[in-house]
Amino acid sequence: MFVCILLPRDSTLLYTAQLAVLCVGAAYTCIDPSFADERIDEILDDAEAVALLTDAGGIRRVSAAVMREVPLFNVDDVLSAKAASLPTLHRPAWLAAHSLAYVIYTSGTTGRPKRVLIEHRSIANLVGSELTEFSLGVGERVAQGPSAAYDSSVEETWLALASDATLVVMDEVTVRLGPDLVGLAAARTHHSLLSAADIVTCHRLRRSGRCPSRSQVAVCRR
Repeated sequence: MFVCILLPRDSTLLYTAQLAVLCVGAAYTCIDPSFADERIDEILDDAEAVALLTDAGGIRRVSAAVMREVPLFNVDDVLSAKAASLPTLHRPAWLAAHSLAYVIYTSGTTGRPKRVLIEHRSIANLVGSELTEFSLGVGERVAQGPSAAYDSSVEETWLALASDATLVVMDEVTVRLGPDLVGLAAARTHHSLLSAADIVTCHRLRRSGRCPSRSQVAVCRR
């Protein structure tokens, strides 16, 4: 059972929706609002989505331009509803490590985008190993740059949240700053922002004892 999520990258409800889908035993797939209407339609159709969690703008867009018929839910309306009017949901007894957690779609550069199915145990093993490897904790910040529609976002998101670090989600403008992002982060947060790739670079250098390049020194000085 697949539930699609169409929300802006800097919306906290994007992450709330992911957790909600996982808690009821379904699998989610995130759709980037920047995708063309045709691609959104293809994903909804291929996933055979049983529901789409979105906002008011997403509902208007999908209703007007997407052919696939799927139940639409405005997450703002769901949150504003009285708790007494919502059903109590419990974790399904059948939910196991091999159950599907989420689905990603390839970019489609070589043809029609293909879906990749990820089980709970796969992402749990990845995050678990990185918790041991990186030893992140309270007070550290991890930048979340990639779109939630892509696999790399999962690593950054759940590594930060599982380690009690702070996840800093970059908006569409900030994520495109390139080298200027480092200066902006220091000015706004007074903390360094490290992507998961940066963390890997720093830890590998510390363990190898090799002389780092200038670019690697710049990363680890953050």
